[in-house]
Amino acid sequence: FIEVKLNTLQKMFLRTKELVIPVKFDEEVPLQMFAASPLMKLAATKVLDALSDPTTSAAISLAKEHVSKLAQEHELSSLARNSVYLLYCEYALRNPQSGASEKFTQSGAGFVISSDGKLLTAKRVIQPWKFDPQIAYLVNRYHLELDPKSYRLAAWPARAQVLAPDGQLDFQTAIGPEASSLQVLKTSPDHFEKISYQDADSGQKATLELETEGENDLAILQLTGENFQPLPLADASSSLGADSVATLLAYPYGLSQAVADPKLLSLKATRHGALLTLDHVLSPGEFGAPLVNSEGKVVGLAGGENQCIPVEVLRSQIP
Repeated sequence: FIEVKLNTLQKMFLRTKELVIPVKFDEEVPLQMFAASPLMKLAATKVLDALSDPTTSAAISLAKEHVSKLAQEHELSSLARNSVYLLYCEYALRNPQSGASEKFTQSGAGFVISSDGKLLTAKRVIQPWKFDPQIAYLVNRYHLELDPKSYRLAAWPARAQVLAPDGQLDFQTAIGPEASSLQVLKTSPDHFEKISYQDADSGQKATLELETEGENDLAILQLTGENFQPLPLADASSSLGADSVATLLAYPYGLSQAVADPKLLSLKATRHGALLTLDHVLSPGEFGAPLVNSEGKVVGLAGGENQCIPVEVLRSQIP
């Protein structure tokens, strides 16, 4: 994906905060190993010969490791396809004096936590204006208000068609608020804090009120239907330690894909205070996604720029 940087006016004109273009990339890179060192090249060749011989212990060990990794990826992919949804939020900010309005969108992920269809996600996915400093700056500067009639939520299960042939979002394949098939059950109580902000385009400074990170960034939705497969939550005692490797089940830039296809992203998570810090900056489609351990159990929920809310907080907020 190629991300196009937009200034404030371009964002308002295009009615989006980010412009991401999917492109195919296929390049072969020639590998010349240790060309300047004959001894190192000989040693490397010996290693490659040993690995290419299926009867050697090194090759057998490598094959077992590869098969184990493939089995784990298959299991996690199956969990993602059955339990992780692509979420979409649409809203408009309106100038009460002129009546002019601008539409904004946010994508994210959510995962099933109960057999009756409860879906856990980040509050910033369904109420993004409370967390985004750029949106808060526009509201503050131009005295904009949220237009409640413009608010729209949608959810696509894995394998669902997201884009119609004309490139527009296909809401016919999505689960929406129509007939109460998608409802907001609960959000964490609002807790705002004042921050200092400087607009990157104009250089103007402002004091903004934004939602705090962590336990205030949770929401529970309700899906209508049956045969839901919830993701299991890990015990608090088995949560990640320092620099633990985990897997994020998400839809990176999901609204740019024709079909909802959850991806697996292996990353490191480190405990910092009450939150988990990731060695990865989250993209649209990854907010609200589950972070799982090698057993496929949820150890955190993605929220913030590179943070996860740990499982013990999730447990305390789930009714």
